[in-house]
Amino acid sequence: MKILHLYKSFYPETKGGVPYIIQNILDIDVQGVTNEALVTFEKIKNHQNKNIHHARSFGSILSMPISPSYLIRALKLMKNIDLLIAHTPFPYANLILLFVKKEKKKVIFWHADIIKNTLIKYIIDKLVNLSLEKADAIIVGHEKIIETNKYLKKHIQKCQILPFPVDVEKYATNIFEKQENLIIACGRLVKYKGFSSLIDAMKNVHAILYIIGDGPEKNKLENQIFELNIQHKVKIIGNLSDEEKINYFKKASIFVFSSITEQEAYGIVQMEAMASGCAIINTNINTAVPLIARDQQEAITVEPNNPPQLENAMNTLLQDKELQQRLALSGYKRANNEFSRFNFEKNFIKIIDNIMEKK
Repeated sequence: MKILHLYKSFYPETKGGVPYIIQNILDIDVQGVTNEALVTFEKIKNHQNKNIHHARSFGSILSMPISPSYLIRALKLMKNIDLLIAHTPFPYANLILLFVKKEKKKVIFWHADIIKNTLIKYIIDKLVNLSLEKADAIIVGHEKIIETNKYLKKHIQKCQILPFPVDVEKYATNIFEKQENLIIACGRLVKYKGFSSLIDAMKNVHAILYIIGDGPEKNKLENQIFELNIQHKVKIIGNLSDEEKINYFKKASIFVFSSITEQEAYGIVQMEAMASGCAIINTNINTAVPLIARDQQEAITVEPNNPPQLENAMNTLLQDKELQQRLALSGYKRANNEFSRFNFEKNFIKIIDNIMEKK
């Protein structure tokens, strides 16, 4: 069985949840199953992964690559596949799915909705609905994503739940390596990640906060740190290699996931923090986020965009070591039992086999 995945970028050249998931699927080693991906790129690269195909991109508009050749390349590749998986949000993938012949299986892997741009959402509304109607199945990371999405509610009978994975072995740590007063956050520096609220909350927290990531909000956030005069305890350290990032996760005692909108549908980085033995602070957004690390079980959950609650949660965990260790241990166990790559691979193959068996 040959499977083709459609998305705009790939891991590790692009860090993010969707490329990470696709790479995990490409790494699955099961006899008789081949996974390949078609992505866009702006500069020709000598990429070593033979399972990744490229279509030339000439920049992007509103996060959409300008790639006239993507459709042509996809149509050629589809001649020799058994199953197409369109990873969304990516309108090119929704469009291409409409051209797939009836005898070939078609799946939409729904990672998140297009929330940030109302105009794009309005323009492609019909395209998304048509592609969902034509798809044989829809893969979703959590039941909550279906409950809160107007598109998926119409096609709930097609939805298959596949919890996203974390490499628990890579993130496993020794509790004695932890630094008591080290807090980390990680993600692209964009508004919906809520880093501005987190920085504001650090004014009266006696700990070190490292924010791992880069993005368009970096200068604004660094100015905020300077204006609050907390440069001695809050630092933005930019993008890191996987190895460097994991080292920070292993040393930190607390991880803060401060996202403030439903653009944060799942949050794999939260699971990475759980696997590395961090106590979690997350936000009560109407997505899977507070259901992955649950309030008073693996996390303290606060209201989004609420610096006083973030401050209180951080100080609570810093002062109550017993609570901190209980949440950290519960999160570690949950990551290992529920979100391991082994479980992901096993469940992915099971879902695909069921799809291919249906007439």
